[in-house]
Amino acid sequence: MRLALRSSRLPPRIPQRLQPTLTSLHRRKADRGLPFSISKGPLPLAPARVSPTFRTPQSLRLCRPGDSPPLRLLPPATRRRVRWQAAGLSCPDWRILKKELFIMKTTTKRRTTRPDLHSQVTERILAHLEKGTVPWQVPHCSKIGFPKNFQSEREYQGINILLLSMAGFTSPYFLTYLQAKSLGGQVRKGEKGSSITKCGTYEKKTGAKTSNGDDETYTRTYLKGYTVFNSSQIDGIDFPEIEKPEFTPSQRVDLAKAIIKAMPNPPMIEEGNGTRTCYHTEKDLVSIPDRAYFESEERFYKSLFHEVVHSSGAAKRLARPSLLKNKGLAAGTEKIYAKEELVAEIGAAFLCAHAGIVIADHKNSAAYLENWLKVFRAKNSSRLIIEAAREAGQAVDFILNRTSQNTE
Repeated sequence: MRLALRSSRLPPRIPQRLQPTLTSLHRRKADRGLPFSISKGPLPLAPARVSPTFRTPQSLRLCRPGDSPPLRLLPPATRRRVRWQAAGLSCPDWRILKKELFIMKTTTKRRTTRPDLHSQVTERILAHLEKGTVPWQVPHCSKIGFPKNFQSEREYQGINILLLSMAGFTSPYFLTYLQAKSLGGQVRKGEKGSSITKCGTYEKKTGAKTSNGDDETYTRTYLKGYTVFNSSQIDGIDFPEIEKPEFTPSQRVDLAKAIIKAMPNPPMIEEGNGTRTCYHTEKDLVSIPDRAYFESEERFYKSLFHEVVHSSGAAKRLARPSLLKNKGLAAGTEKIYAKEELVAEIGAAFLCAHAGIVIADHKNSAAYLENWLKVFRAKNSSRLIIEAAREAGQAVDFILNRTSQNTE
């Protein structure tokens, strides 16, 4: 409170127009011990009872009628009111003001800037691209499996696969700190967790009413960040041994064939009628060169996966806006084109990991890396990687004919 009263806004001396005037009437009331008010000034002062020190004859002799008494001779409450009036503030009741200041001091929170999770994730992706590593190439997922939550037994999805794969752990099991504690484990001291995100939706009212009289709402999305720890960072929990199956080239090709065959409502696949791999949205047709043009069948299916992910965005399947609104680079839709290509790149990498195919085509391709660096550094592209990874995960779930209930 003293800090509030001694604010830099308070003048060192009270202006003459605000100084109270002691009249003979005030002296007579003071002699009799009656309350009196000092009313000179732009703001009225509430009545206050003078202290015994002010009523002593010696103090009264110091103040003749018409003079302004010093502040030290005024009662404490009056001194506070005079100071507040000098600062241009109103103080009708000091006890009420003191209570309000205490409440304001204890309840006022410092306004902080909420961190932008989209920008943080994009910066991590950029850091890996600048090191020459493509984050969505997840070769170790084909050996140890996709990262999953050990308690819920659900695989992580979308951008979380990239974030946890970039951490470089040899175990696919992760837990939050509270989950590990609830299972009887403990994160080792000094271990650093891995940041992941959770994307959800909620309904918000528009203020209007529907035809049925209900509140009209619309769906909004939110992104929340939290931290998980790998099983290698947790003590006290028996995690299962990691099985690392080794697939032969023929087995990997068989898995890739099974993925294409299991796709519901697949597009037409035309092989050998050209030298260009592409997806025709009008015909719902995937065109791919003959297998003899590829170094191996694994590379053939890697290219086929890319186009199949494109086809999953058709209107009769997932109706992905980045595919339906994509008119090509010549039509001025560079951002939409880049997003759809990123969806296909990430989706194809996930499908290759499911089939056990590991091909690092772009590990040392400076042109490929520079192209994506330019995309992520563009203006208003902080949400690109998260949205593309989410839509790529949806495309993979559709192609594998599985529901998203087994993922989180």
